[in-house]
Amino acid sequence: MERAIEDLDPADGGDDETDAPPEITIRGFLVDADGECAGQARELRVSHSPDGTRSVERETFDLPNDRRGAEE
Repeated sequence: MERAIEDLDPADGGDDETDAPPEITIRGFLVDADGECAGQARELRVSHSPDGTRSVERETFDLPNDRRGAEE
């Protein structure tokens, strides 16, 4: 997924020069060998500033104490 994100062109944000470039959030839950939740979630956020600079943030959360309130 990260390779696909790296290929994003900030100019693809919209039809108008004032449109914001795309912001993407990908969230996944880690699972064990049986496919059960392993107690963690990972989130990858990618955004572009108006000058074309890309920022990438990665976070890992323990569940069920996920600060974003993940459903069990």
